[in-house]
Amino acid sequence: MELLEDESQWNQFLHHHGYLLRHQIGYGSFGDVFCVSLASQNDTNTRYALKRLITRRKVLDDEYAMMEIHSLLRLQHQNIVSLREVFLTKNVACIVMELAPLGNLEMFLKISESEVTKDFVALTFNQILNAIEYCHGLSLAHRDINPTNVLVCSSCLVKLADFGLCFQCKDDAAGGSFLCEDYLGQELYTAPEVKRCEPFHAMPADIWSLGCLLSYLATSSHCFENDQPECNSKCVDNHSEILDNANENKQNNPRKSGLTSNFNYELQDYSSCGEVDKRRDACMIQCFIKRLCCNSPKKRPLISQAASEWNEIRCVINCNITINVNCRNSTRTKTDKREE
Repeated sequence: MELLEDESQWNQFLHHHGYLLRHQIGYGSFGDVFCVSLASQNDTNTRYALKRLITRRKVLDDEYAMMEIHSLLRLQHQNIVSLREVFLTKNVACIVMELAPLGNLEMFLKISESEVTKDFVALTFNQILNAIEYCHGLSLAHRDINPTNVLVCSSCLVKLADFGLCFQCKDDAAGGSFLCEDYLGQELYTAPEVKRCEPFHAMPADIWSLGCLLSYLATSSHCFENDQPECNSKCVDNHSEILDNANENKQNNPRKSGLTSNFNYELQDYSSCGEVDKRRDACMIQCFIKRLCCNSPKKRPLISQAASEWNEIRCVINCNITINVNCRNSTRTKTDKREE
């Protein structure tokens, strides 16, 4: 425990493993995150993120610490944070990863100097969809999708992080599937079946969290921030009724979305959109959120279906992947038409 209580001991420990402590980035219930650089005199400018996980029992017996390590060792994707190395003590795991210069998504949106464009929303959500589709393809559910676990490397590149709650959903060898009986996760992004503390399928729960993430991207507010957790299902049902009316009105009058003033998910006022386009885009995104946040897990789309639907929405709302986000300590990126 001296590593935690004595700063000089901690610095010596890091130096022994080839790193210099720069500053602390953040902290949480499971551990802390630090910015470090290589101790080599030839490369002190390269920065990494070091996550220090503190366990009450032996690290090798801690399922969350080992799941994060094993997941990062296994997962290789352009939108998943990459692992550099791991070193362990009896009760501490140090995971060295690439550093996201702009912090997490929540931090990034708070310090943005200009409004976030719909293109940034589309690109960011598309990249997280790609990361989750890759994980689900390996029968892994993330189980903790929220803005603090989306790292912003640049205004056109985000990466998914924090795989401590990752869950193996299937046994590919035996051909069976598993129900998750662990009910952790950030409350505002947790599916209703998880809150009910009953065994659940983890992949549909990820889909719900993606819907909440998209709502946050589009509105800069958490999906159920003003509702008690037990009221989430009712909240979704009420929004669904409004969305149904909006769709019906839109079909009768294509130039109006039919969105009522009491709808809580008001999209940001994107400067690049005309009024009619904004209403249309809002309706499409809100209807998609409704699909992802369906109260019944069985009725939520698979990740491949969600990705396909999102690509169609991106085409309709004319997202050319043009990023107009100015952020402190970042450079302005004009256009990136590559598929991230």
